[in-house]
Amino acid sequence: MKSGLSRRDCFGICLYWGRLLQPQAGRRLRPYLVSVTGGDMWNHFQLGNQRGRTHSALSSSPLPRLEAVERLPGKLKDFGGEYPLGRANAAKILRRVYDPYETFSIPKKDGSSRHISAPMPDIKKFQSLILMKFLSGPEVAHPSAFAYIKGKSAVQCARVHENARWAIKLDIKDFFESIDEKQVYWAFRSRGVSNFRSFFLARFTTRLEFQPFEVRKSIREKFSGAGTPALRKYKIVQRHSLLKKFSVERRRIGYVPQGAPTSGQISNLVFYPLDEKLSAYAKSIKASYTRYADDIVFSFRSDFSRIEADLALRNAARIISAGGFKLNHAKTRVLKPGSRMQVLGVLIDSPGLRVPPAKKSLLDKNLRAVEKFGFAKHAEHIGEARTYTVLNQIHGFLMWAMDVEPSWATPRLRKLSKLAQDQLIPKSEQT
Repeated sequence: MKSGLSRRDCFGICLYWGRLLQPQAGRRLRPYLVSVTGGDMWNHFQLGNQRGRTHSALSSSPLPRLEAVERLPGKLKDFGGEYPLGRANAAKILRRVYDPYETFSIPKKDGSSRHISAPMPDIKKFQSLILMKFLSGPEVAHPSAFAYIKGKSAVQCARVHENARWAIKLDIKDFFESIDEKQVYWAFRSRGVSNFRSFFLARFTTRLEFQPFEVRKSIREKFSGAGTPALRKYKIVQRHSLLKKFSVERRRIGYVPQGAPTSGQISNLVFYPLDEKLSAYAKSIKASYTRYADDIVFSFRSDFSRIEADLALRNAARIISAGGFKLNHAKTRVLKPGSRMQVLGVLIDSPGLRVPPAKKSLLDKNLRAVEKFGFAKHAEHIGEARTYTVLNQIHGFLMWAMDVEPSWATPRLRKLSKLAQDQLIPKSEQT
């Protein structure tokens, strides 16, 4: 066998992808699978194709091709050289024999937690290289998408809806986790990327968590020990009979991990056809449409009614649902005239983009505290260990506010500069 893949690994990979791809797509994939793993892989792929359900063929809509991706190696045996991961580790990830991610949680404002999947240094470096060399072009994301794109920002996204009278805000539930590796594979294929490269990138930009197996005691007693080859045999992730044999509930299809360098652009790539449909629908109802990661906004500058807004909301939700995503109904809003028209932390209604009053009040409060007590005592009061942390926080917010409402931010930025010069720079160094 080439690449060190065993017959069992061949069966696992081919059965897995045979369950996802149509037979005609499998025939196109055959030469790549054989070149990577050996000659007997095709029979296993056909077996998986018979047992699994088929999926739709390549998208018929004209999408921009990803010419840069074709510079990736066409075979695993050619993988190496400038790529930091190396051929051996690439084979391990391709076979799904280890999970190169660590999971931790970040608390959210609403009290829930956001789970972050941090890639190991080797895979992170490789993903950063993929992002820089192959997924950084303008053809990856739709013009209506603003997140994870160099030169675009949340303020620019909000500016599209400036002076809106009505707005519809939608939020996609579990955005990254809702994108699985088969969607990533077909996203690359629909952009003209070859079979092996699409398969390769789908594996390297998605995650399959290895959760603990709960084997029934009656089954476990049939084996002499927990580490025996007979028991390990049934713990292979790709074993099609695992669920039936051990009654194990687990996710067997990889998903896009929130925390990987490539995840943002991969989400833009997968969501491109939906962006096309939602943008076309917005044009048909004379609305402005943007998407910033999982935040979708439709806005209207003309007169509108609540009935029309509810209809537009239902139609947009239907398009999103047809694309395989679910809405977070708790964050879905229809903003009418007179309500708080806030998008991505910015007020968008007339007379233009503005910083919300609550944020202005908090910033002024911090500036007064620094002016009265100094940076050091204010940092101690709010629980910050470093004095410069307070300076950086206030300065960062004011730089963001300069893009939103420069007439309000400019005098406060000058005041902060004077306070920092008086309190943090020794008089001997002041000019």
